[in-house]
Amino acid sequence: MSKPLAVLIVEDSESDAQIIVRVLKKADYAVVSERVETAELMRAALTKRTWDIVISDYALPQFDGSAALTVLRATGLDIPFIVVSGAIGEETAVAMMKAGAHDYVMKDKLNRLPAAVERELRETTVRRERKRAEWQVRKRVKELGAFYRLSEIDERQGVTLEEMYEEMANILPESWQYPEVACARMVISDREFRTANFAESPWMQVAQVKVNDCVVGKLEVGYLVEKPREDEGPFLEEERDLIGAIAQRLGSITARRQVEHRERVHARWAEAVVQLLQLPSSTETEILAFAVETLVALTESKLCFVGFVDGSETSMSGHLWSIHAMQECAVVGGNPVVFDVARGGLWTAPIRQHQAIIVNDYAAANPLKKGCPAGHVPLTRFLGVPLIREGRTVLVAGLANKVEDYSDLDRSETVVFLEGLWGVINRIRAANALQENNTLFTAFVRHSPIYAYIKAVTPTESRVLHSSENFCQMLGLAGSEEIRGKAMAELFPAEFAAKITADDWAVASGGEVLKLDEDLRGRNYTSIKFPIVCEGKILLAGYTIDITERKKAEAEIQQQLDELRRWQAVMLEREDRNMKLKREVNELVRRLGEPIRYPSQESEQ
Repeated sequence: MSKPLAVLIVEDSESDAQIIVRVLKKADYAVVSERVETAELMRAALTKRTWDIVISDYALPQFDGSAALTVLRATGLDIPFIVVSGAIGEETAVAMMKAGAHDYVMKDKLNRLPAAVERELRETTVRRERKRAEWQVRKRVKELGAFYRLSEIDERQGVTLEEMYEEMANILPESWQYPEVACARMVISDREFRTANFAESPWMQVAQVKVNDCVVGKLEVGYLVEKPREDEGPFLEEERDLIGAIAQRLGSITARRQVEHRERVHARWAEAVVQLLQLPSSTETEILAFAVETLVALTESKLCFVGFVDGSETSMSGHLWSIHAMQECAVVGGNPVVFDVARGGLWTAPIRQHQAIIVNDYAAANPLKKGCPAGHVPLTRFLGVPLIREGRTVLVAGLANKVEDYSDLDRSETVVFLEGLWGVINRIRAANALQENNTLFTAFVRHSPIYAYIKAVTPTESRVLHSSENFCQMLGLAGSEEIRGKAMAELFPAEFAAKITADDWAVASGGEVLKLDEDLRGRNYTSIKFPIVCEGKILLAGYTIDITERKKAEAEIQQQLDELRRWQAVMLEREDRNMKLKREVNELVRRLGEPIRYPSQESEQ
């Protein structure tokens, strides 16, 4: 089977070129050839295709073998160059060999040409393999160097991903075959990192950078000038493997760094939430101040506010602004700013839409924007996060002017922080409400015009927990503090104390209301006792009314009634006697034949 052979023939004689082709074909070569006779034609032919060998005459009318050898060497191609000439001296031949020619054959001895071609092709193969092996070693050294530098940058404390990308872009050209004319560019998420000499070029290698199987960018290495053809344009196959491996490594480092970044961010947010939940007793304003400045620090924003939304979601009150906002924004004062939710723009959009709003190009057109009032600080980026409870927005945080873009991580962590803030705010409000209720209850109990008390009761003991001041005064004590915690046996005679304790336990254990009248120290009382449950404990509550005066009044009224009844009986008895006398007079007068003196008495008979 014929061996393919691409021959570039530098010859001014067509017939001599055909003779060379016939000799090679006769040696079982399948020859593809092209004849050139000027430097320009030779350069064009060398760039048009890959040649196995160049056979050149030494003397041409417009060209010569020495010039042809110079043209070939200028390309950097490793192609055997054989001189075939009819008249060349030994000195000239030696000079050509020293200049880089691989052999020379006289035209009258062309039978030597096939052997010379075969030998040079074989030596070229050996030379190329040796060169490739040497390059493999250099390439491996460069590859290891590139990976070492990448690992060293990655492990260096405090180096950000962006700094790593920038440094790696400048290192990459050193690992390619022609670093002096190489340039590099890395594009990650629309951000570019490039060497100072980077320029678009026809000779570029590109590899995608993937993070978790998603393409996030690309890596480019190119040459600024044309270089000899290799496996992939001017690039070696090993360089294709290298750029792919570096791109893969960059993707892995980016993925790991992003996970580490999210974990660090989450840890900072979690710590902030813990600090928020563990703040010592503070006012709502102090809690909000801490929350606003924490949001500014964690999101690296310049502006921040936290606002409460009313129950109908029609207005939002910006209760507290960040220090920077207070300093820079003329429309922000020390008092809460009330926003009309329906008429508001981006700042109230999270309330209306019940979802976070992220705008990383505030200058771009946006249907949600309605402009800023005069004196408002210029905005570049915005993040609005609502907190939804039972289908409505209760709290909203607005953040602005972060140096970098706001991310979904900023959004999710802000939501968690607002959850904690809302819990703390409600805890404070509940505590304040409870304190207010306790204050009112304490005031009511202490100043009640009736004797009021709450007791802790067991079968054998009943102790006072709270009482009104007049209850203490009734017992001859100075104040409620003096009576608190005392058992009935410490306040009343033993027999009476035992009765009270028994009554109290019957109420607490039986769950019934007890009403009873009692006498103590010459005074009369009515008591009503009933059970109450507080924090899982059954207590006894009651009030006692001093009815001594009422009893006295009732006794006096009863005495007066008795006296009236006695007088009534006396008067009735007298009336009966009068009537009897009148009837007797009427009877005597009738007997005497005189007119009756008391007719009414007659009719009553």
